[in-house]
Amino acid sequence: MEAKPRLIPVDRKQMRIVPVDVERLIPDDHEARAIWDFVGMLDLSLYYNDIASLEGESGRPAYDPRVLVSLWLYALSKGIGSAREIARRTEYDPAFQWIAGMEIINYHTLSDFRTAHKERLDRLFVQALPDHERRGPRDPQGESLTTGPR
Repeated sequence: MEAKPRLIPVDRKQMRIVPVDVERLIPDDHEARAIWDFVGMLDLSLYYNDIASLEGESGRPAYDPRVLVSLWLYALSKGIGSAREIARRTEYDPAFQWIAGMEIINYHTLSDFRTAHKERLDRLFVQALPDHERRGPRDPQGESLTTGPR
């Protein structure tokens, strides 16, 4: 009788706890860091003033507006304009994870923030992103690859 090879089994049902150094998710020169720094220089007081959750009171803390603005700005620079897609990316994309500090942010939160601050955010996006980044990826005929014909 011939001996069978001993193999390490693959168990995809197992749960693993893997430590993550959030700062090492993306390189020091990654554009997500530049966007984070840029948003950090902005006056976000109007966004902070709209937060109803206050220290010393009951209720869930709010996400930092700097995180939400940075996520939207970074996403739009990549041609992503969907709150659902941004939420998905906070689960697996290192740049989105870095901006969010490994928090998985619900798409309702992202969408509600975008809706509540639409005019302010639109002005910011127009100022911060070059035209080609605001319009998103295009095919050779100039058609959007993410939203269909313009």
